[in-house]
Amino acid sequence: MTQADLDFQHRFVPSRLEPEEDGHTRRTLLLLHGTGGTEDDLIELSAALDPAANLLSPRGKVLEHGMARFFRRVAEGVFDEADLITRAHDLADFAINAGQHYGFDLARVVAVGYSNGPNIAAGLLLLRPLLLIVGPSCFAPCCRSPGRPSPRRRRKANAWRRTCGGRERRLSFAAGRPVMN
Repeated sequence: MTQADLDFQHRFVPSRLEPEEDGHTRRTLLLLHGTGGTEDDLIELSAALDPAANLLSPRGKVLEHGMARFFRRVAEGVFDEADLITRAHDLADFAINAGQHYGFDLARVVAVGYSNGPNIAAGLLLLRPLLLIVGPSCFAPCCRSPGRPSPRRRRKANAWRRTCGGRERRLSFAAGRPVMN
């Protein structure tokens, strides 16, 4: 199998580190961009999340007003469920083929995404649960509102801290690019 045989336009960045002591390859982050994104969007950010990981970043195949997505939607916020199911299986098959081609451990794939990305990752979790070892991590620009945060916002912040291993990190944008603080 060659890279051309893999049916998603994508980038793969292998870990620069040797395999772990037990012989397993490093974790692989499946990077899933948001609407209008490309396979390059989350590469730099992912290095801040896990500098030791392999990176697999496909581009969504669906175009909506010229912007790439992973699945169609009927309207803003309304998914085309039949298309989501089909596209989630296509993405899972791609990840499996990429794992065989690039030699990463399929049992150590973690989805990381923004906007449309975590939605397709949730589809993967529901339809192909053995592919991902943990649920999707979702990144969204956050704005601080004046005053004390609501209980709902505090719960979200606590969930975010747990996702980051207890370290609070913030996503901000510098020169139009996402940056972890």
